[in-house]
This record gives sequence, structure tokens and C-alpha cells, in this order.
Amino acid sequence: MRHIFILSLGAALATGTLANAQENPTRKAGTVNSKGISIIPEAKDFAIGVDATPFLSYFGNVFSTSGNPAPVFSGFNGALYGKYFLSDKCAVRVKLNLHLNTTQESATVRDDQRFMTNPLDVNATTVDYLDTRSSTFDLRLGYEMRRGYGRLQGFYGGEVLIGRSRTKSDYTYGNEMTGLNQAPTSNWGTGTERPVASKSAANLRIGLGGFAGVEYFFTPKIAIGGELGLAFYTNGSFNFGQTTSESFNPATNSVQTQTHRISQRATNATGVQTLTTGNIFLTFHF
Repeated sequence: MRHIFILSLGAALATGTLANAQENPTRKAGTVNSKGISIIPEAKDFAIGVDATPFLSYFGNVFSTSGNPAPVFSGFNGALYGKYFLSDKCAVRVKLNLHLNTTQESATVRDDQRFMTNPLDVNATTVDYLDTRSSTFDLRLGYEMRRGYGRLQGFYGGEVLIGRSRTKSDYTYGNEMTGLNQAPTSNWGTGTERPVASKSAANLRIGLGGFAGVEYFFTPKIAIGGELGLAFYTNGSFNFGQTTSESFNPATNSVQTQTHRISQRATNATGVQTLTTGNIFLTFHF
């Protein structure tokens, strides 16, 4: 009886241990810390990530001993990531590259009104401005599969991508176009006609791609990693750019505006492109 009791107790303990292992598949060597907290992502986890390359480049320059002036952080221009884990080994993901940029160009010109009043006035100047806004986004939707041991996890999968870019410009002139000054001094245009606004054709990119990379979880649910992708895409302009100009119409004694197409045809192209789609990134899981 004593032997039967010991064997029964051992079987019960073994069964309990097996059941606990099945209910807690992440409790494998290297996947939990000393407090029993899972290090790697699990089913139903969300993840957000950010491209760390701009920050690492900045801090690398800060601690550089090259003697160059202290660097200035000019803003973030990288990718944002999002994931949802369908299971411990697969996830759906989205990645967004968004770049919005505004630049202003200014140049002095003769102030026509002050010059006509006093041709010897050396301060008879005014300023023309050109404001340019560019926008680019690249959206990728993908399916990710994972494998690995402990803190080091590899991943791979496929994705679809769509991207769009466009540029717009606005002109502001110091000399107004009027009936008394039908050809004002300007930095842009021919004098009798000058641009007031323009926009490029919208460039569209769509395609399919694959990716592969690695992550290292240096603390529970926070990883640093890198990624490389291969994409097949089609790229082209699906509409026409245009420019709007102004000129003075003596018949109506007023300023009139006209809009013209910049090009006479849209273009498209296809190709295979190898690109780093993640560089170095940080990912946070919760």
C-alpha cells in the first residue's frame, strides 16, 4: 500500500506539472524572468514600435569626439509600427512611414512703389516668398510568423504596400499687380505673368513584399531589432500636376488667374526594389 501511495502521488504531481506546462506554454527556459513574468509576446498582445535610427544617430553624434559642433535634433523621420498577436507565433501588423515637410524661400526685390517715389532710395526693397509643402506616406499591412529561443526571436512574413507623395507651392509677392503696375518686379515669372500656386502630380506606389528580421528582448515585453524587406511594386503618376498664374487683363482692367497643366501625360513604371524597411527599432508589447 505504501508503494502504491507513493506511485499515485508521483503520477498526480507529474500530471499537474504537465497540465501547468500546457496551460502556460511561455514557461520555457529563457522566456520568463526571475519573477515569473513573460519576456516574449503572447497571444492577444498588442505591440507598438518606433524607428530608433534617428535617435541613435543623434546620441552617437552627441558623444562623438570628432570636435564637430553639437548636433541639433531636427525631428523624427522614420517608421511607426503596430502589431496584434493572433497567437504566440503569429501576428498581423501595420507599418506607417509619414513625412510632412514645409520650407519657405524668401528673396528681396525692388519695391516698385517706393522706387517710383524716390529712385535714389537704397532701401526701396520688398520681399517675395515661396512656401513649399511636401507630403509622403507609405502604409504596409502584413502577416508575421515568429520562432526563436529565449530572448532572441526571429520573424518573417508578407505584406501589401501603398504609398503616395505630392508637393504643393504658394507664392506671395511684395509688389502687388495692379492697373498702374501691370508688370511688377518679381523673383518668379516673366513680369506680365507670374505663378501664384502649383502642385505636382500625385505619385502612387502599390505592391507586394516580404520581410524578415530579428528582435532581442532585453527586458520583459520590450525589444530592439532590425528588419530587411524585398518588395515588388508599381510606381507612377495617376493624374496631372498644375500651376496657377496671374496676369493683368487690360480689357477688364483687372487681374485674372489661369490654371495650366504642368505635363501632358502621366507615367508609370514597375520594378523590384530591395530596401531596409525597419532599420533599428524599439518595440513595446502590452
